[in-house]
Amino acid sequence: MSTPESPLSSQDIARIIGHMNEDHADSVLAYAQHFGRLPEASAAQIVTLDADSLTMDAQIGNDSRTIKVPFGHSLESAHDAHMTMVQMSKAAKRALADKA
Repeated sequence: MSTPESPLSSQDIARIIGHMNEDHADSVLAYAQHFGRLPEASAAQIVTLDADSLTMDAQIGNDSRTIKVPFGHSLESAHDAHMTMVQMSKAAKRALADKA
C-alpha cells in the first residue's frame, strides 16, 4: 500500500524492479551508461527505487558500483513511473547512439 510520503507501494516497487531487470535489461544498462555517467558499464540492475530516484548496481569490468539516478520529477503513481522510465530509456538510448 502506498503511504502519504510515497505514491508507490512496496508491491509497485517490487513489480517495477522485477519487470525492468528481467524484461528491459537494455534500458537499465542505458540508464547506468547515460544518466549514471558510466559509459564503460557492461551490465546494470535496479536495486531499489522511490518517488525521486532509482538506485542501481552497475558492473564495470570486475568491479561493481552503486549509483543513484534521480528522476526529473517526483513520481505520482505506478503509471507515472512507467511513463517516466520509458522516456528515460528513449533519451538514454538516443544520447548513447549520438556518441557512438
